[in-house]
Amino acid sequence: STNRRMLQVLLEGTEEGFWFIDNELRTTDANRAMCRMLGVERDALLGRSIFEFVDEANKAVFLRQVELRAQGQASSYEITLRRVDGTPVHCHNSATPIVDETGDKVGAVGLFSDISANKRAAAELQRTSELLAAKTRVLESTFDSLAQGVMSFGPDGRLEAWNRRAAELLQLPEDLLRQHLRLRDLTQWQMAQGHLQSLSSTAGPAAHEATLRFLSGDDAALWETPRYQRQRPDGVVIEVQAFRADGGAHVRTFTDVTDTTRAQLALRESEMRFRTMADAAPALIWLSDATGRVTWLNQTWLRTAGRTLLEALAEPWGQRVHPDDYPRTRLIYRDAFVRRVPYTLECRVLRADGQDMWVADAGIPHVYQLEGGILRYLERTDGRHYEGACFVFDERVSVTHGLHEG
Repeated sequence: STNRRMLQVLLEGTEEGFWFIDNELRTTDANRAMCRMLGVERDALLGRSIFEFVDEANKAVFLRQVELRAQGQASSYEITLRRVDGTPVHCHNSATPIVDETGDKVGAVGLFSDISANKRAAAELQRTSELLAAKTRVLESTFDSLAQGVMSFGPDGRLEAWNRRAAELLQLPEDLLRQHLRLRDLTQWQMAQGHLQSLSSTAGPAAHEATLRFLSGDDAALWETPRYQRQRPDGVVIEVQAFRADGGAHVRTFTDVTDTTRAQLALRESEMRFRTMADAAPALIWLSDATGRVTWLNQTWLRTAGRTLLEALAEPWGQRVHPDDYPRTRLIYRDAFVRRVPYTLECRVLRADGQDMWVADAGIPHVYQLEGGILRYLERTDGRHYEGACFVFDERVSVTHGLHEG
């Protein structure tokens, strides 16, 4: 009697559901926890078939388990019950056949544990994992499609990640990268392959010296030149940049700047050709920036004015032009500058000997140093604004303010 009472207390106090059925698969008893799972009172549950609380898919599960009970076997399995209000309840059931004193099976008992919360957590974890996998695929695809090479190194200097462009620019084989070597080992490999032969001439002695010290074990040397350019043996110019990350890790980027470098070189050469040509011209030539401020004057101008370039640039424009001509000259120039149109005017400017001379000033907007330099500009504009293409001074004379020969 005491054991029975203790068993009754246990059955009614546990959170596990106990469901007793007979050989007809109808309910003979159930504890409170089981009734809560099914959403039905005990009296209303008695006599009802187990199949009333499952859908077709889970009915098949019950049928397979019933066969095992008929064979006298106990088993554990998962099944989804359906409450009377239609709500699914995911359960884990440990079922055991019940036999009488003669050994005949008279029913079965199932110990049901509600695992709905676990199922929801597992489903959320699965969903999160799928989203993370999808985002990872997108990031990997984006990473590999970058025009810039990227490598990530851990706090120990070991390669952790890289994209396809980095392997291409650095000419590193995939099997080497998959070894996740340290940066020092990768650099030594590049040295052995002759990839860094031009480092001193293209990146500069400082970058070359820092690289050698880094290879010798000086980790601090890595950050002495965090940005530099080097040229591959085939002429491709790569800009290398290093960025510190949290925890001692760092990221290195590699950009093909061959076209930019060539364009800059061509621009410098074009600029040099233009200035050489302009300095040799008999005309007085000047350039201004986008604000209208004069930034350069040719040697003919400087010799005529008796100034150095720094002196001429520091001198206000009004001091170069005759005071009677300056207001008109300034008005014409500013109007043409604002509207970005050519202009011509005549005015008097002060020579180095203190005398005024008359000049014809022709201003042309948008004289960019295009590929091919100033000559290319003339081709693109078909020579417009250049009738009477050069100024001839040998038949001109300087005059005083009274228009007498100076």
